[in-house]
This record gives sequence, C-alpha cells and structure tokens, in this order.
Amino acid sequence: MLRILGLYDSPWLKVNFDTGNSYLAGEDPYAFLEAVREKVVHVHAKDISIAQSDSERGKVQGTAVGCACGCGVIDWRRIVGILRTVNYHGVLSADCGMEAQAVDSLKHLQAVLAAV
Repeated sequence: MLRILGLYDSPWLKVNFDTGNSYLAGEDPYAFLEAVREKVVHVHAKDISIAQSDSERGKVQGTAVGCACGCGVIDWRRIVGILRTVNYHGVLSADCGMEAQAVDSLKHLQAVLAAV
C-alpha cells in the first residue's frame, strides 16, 4: 500500500484503514496507521480475539468480521491517539459479527474517544 500511495501525489488517493485486517496480515497496525495517517478517510474498527490471533495472524490477509472493540488485541487508545494527531474527523465503523458486539463496540469506542 505504501508503494502505491507513493506512486502518485494525488489528493484523490486515500486510505480505508482496517485495524483488524492489517493486524491479521502480520503488520504492526500502529506503525502502519502512522505511515498512512495523512491519507486515512475511513476506519474499519475491527478488533481480533486472542484465539483468532493465535490461529490466524500472519496466515491470512483479513477476516470478514472481528470481535467487539475492546475485547481483543487492538489498543484502541493508541489507534485513536494516532488519528488525533492528524485531526481525523471521519468514521470509526465497528466491524463485528453480531448486534451485541456492535453495541459493546460503540460503548467502548465512545469511552476511548472521550478519554483520548
């Protein structure tokens, strides 16, 4: 992605960042977000359970859904802190599999946003 972003200096080339998929692909999601933060226009707020991390990290490029934000391996305070450095005002779209997880994700992310 960094190579592609570096090919053209265009205001139209942006990033839809997925925290969970970048983690599962074996990337450091915080370093990756730092590297692309100026281009981020949307964030899939996807957390990855410890069990899924243990079985899939570095073996897959991503997953359709994760667990509730705050119940997995992603440090949401760190993610929001990085986004705050570029005055990000976009969406954190909770990317999980069940309605109850979405409700829990919303509560967790609201608390993080209020604290950071």
